Amino acid sequence: MRKVISNQSSVISGRSILSPIPILILILILFPSIAHAQGGPDPDRPTNEQCLVCHEEPGLSMVLPSKEVLPLSVDPGILARSAHGKDASEEVRCVDCHNDLDGYPHP
Repeated sequence: MRKVISNQSSVISGRSILSPIPILILILILFPSIAHAQGGPDPDRPTNEQCLVCHEEPGLSMVLPSKEVLPLSVDPGILARSAHGKDASEEVRCVDCHNDLDGYPHP
């Protein structure tokens, strides 16, 4: 009887070691920004400064298929003081949200 209890004990302790792993994997899948934050900004993706080379130009805009004019200019000072700026608790890059853009120039 003691052998059965010790076998069950090792199975239980084995579970307690392995059970956090699937939870951690699930968290990293659902919240990839956690994994990304650990390694810092991705050097292969443009920085906000690179985006501002064009987007700080006053009057930059595009015409949508609906004929509506979409302003594309960004004031660097306002951006810097916003939740997306360098003083924010975590830097948010333009491409963190605008991630469907590919190459340069982009529409």
